[in-house]
Amino acid sequence: MEQHAQSVLASEGAQKIRDVGRRKRSHLPIAGLSIDHSRQLVDDSTLDILLNLYKQSNAKKIKLGYLNGAPVNLTENLASLHMAMRDGMPTLDPKVRQQISLNRERYLEFAERVRSGATRSYNNKIFTDIVHIGIGGSHLGQELAVECLNDSRDRGPNIHFLSNIDSRPLTNLLQRLKPETTLFLLASKSFSTTETKINSLRAKSWFLERVDDENAITSHFCALTSNPRAAEEFGIPEKMVFTFMPEIGGRFSVWSSAGLPIALAIGSKKYLEFLEGARVVDEHFVSQDELSNIPLLTALIGVWNYNFLHCHSLAILCYDQRLRLLPPYLQQLFMECNGKSTTRSGEECEYTTMPIVWGGQGTEGQHAYHQLLHQGTSAFAADFIAITDKNDPIAEHRHWLNAHARAQSKVMSEGWNQKSNNERFKNIRGHHPHTNIVMDQLEASELGSLLSYYEHVTFYLGALWDINSFDQWGVERGKTIANSIFKKLNK
Repeated sequence: MEQHAQSVLASEGAQKIRDVGRRKRSHLPIAGLSIDHSRQLVDDSTLDILLNLYKQSNAKKIKLGYLNGAPVNLTENLASLHMAMRDGMPTLDPKVRQQISLNRERYLEFAERVRSGATRSYNNKIFTDIVHIGIGGSHLGQELAVECLNDSRDRGPNIHFLSNIDSRPLTNLLQRLKPETTLFLLASKSFSTTETKINSLRAKSWFLERVDDENAITSHFCALTSNPRAAEEFGIPEKMVFTFMPEIGGRFSVWSSAGLPIALAIGSKKYLEFLEGARVVDEHFVSQDELSNIPLLTALIGVWNYNFLHCHSLAILCYDQRLRLLPPYLQQLFMECNGKSTTRSGEECEYTTMPIVWGGQGTEGQHAYHQLLHQGTSAFAADFIAITDKNDPIAEHRHWLNAHARAQSKVMSEGWNQKSNNERFKNIRGHHPHTNIVMDQLEASELGSLLSYYEHVTFYLGALWDINSFDQWGVERGKTIANSIFKKLNK
């Protein structure tokens, strides 16, 4: 494979790109997404080699256990059931599926009651503001979805997100709010995450200082958690606690009751469309195999880029302002899942796993880091994401966005060389592997499809590398040390 990689790097990538047949074979539709791999540095021989790698791996066996609800998080002996939250695991125990459905109905009913004004504050006022307090997986996907899908014409409540333990965002937000019309959502799987716990206690103090009624807490604070006992100890009544199973990892919790802020922002109907978009991709993931499985094909190309073309990073380049929070969401998904150095059996990996994931929004990035992408010396891969959006109220702006996305993709692949030796500083090497993802529109279903697609790519990467994509022990040691340092600082 190393020899083949060298031959691919030495070949003329532009000739492959101009091959119309190649472009057609590499242009794959799935659930409202168009995935175009034609600018990746692969040929038919590469795909044959990668397919053989897949067949020799345990990926198919791991997938089977995953879909049947077997423990795939080996260090915590837990299954991963987030697909079931959107009805994407048809072989799962029917009783479990029924319980999931009942839980979903409960938190969506609550969302509709808040939106309609049927559920009100302690003094019978309509909730105008929702403050979501969480961090990491309890926050990133939720804020991304709300920002993507929130419609200014909607009369739903204002949704605010607090994650950092820095006091300034908290105090600046609370200064603008009225306690009698504010509902707090405390999102933490364990209900012991330091940042969420400290921010929640501060919010509780702010509320009680102004309301001076301990019982009012029961109408103004909700918990989204797998630890209902801790939520009740905080003072939140059972009716305001919306649980999700321990088998739902934080970074996958957006599909569970932890998705309540999305339903509050866009309504249960659109929220169900969000889940349905993800489920359609799940259906493809379950039913297709080998190169017909688009997430698997993407993951195999990822292994090719990271392990054999030695790409040191994956740039997420979003040509739509609504997707500005997608890069940090994917940073957690990819790097927390697959930033591992031991195999599933506990041995040291003798190969690299997930590289750094980063990115931003076009066209702003073109005035910042695209210079490095085009003329720097680091090898990287990239995903361009663009929206056709024929309903954009100002078509000219949309056309400029997409023109720039296509132009950057073309230059990144084909490069540009000056004939004059005196102007070599203008030369662009090109030959950088990347995928173009295009959607006709960015509605709830399409966003669900996009996130589900990336989840399945992440799964296959972990399975191909034979690592545990469902734990995150690397962050725990720092938390422990921070506790002891805090005690010294806070004397």
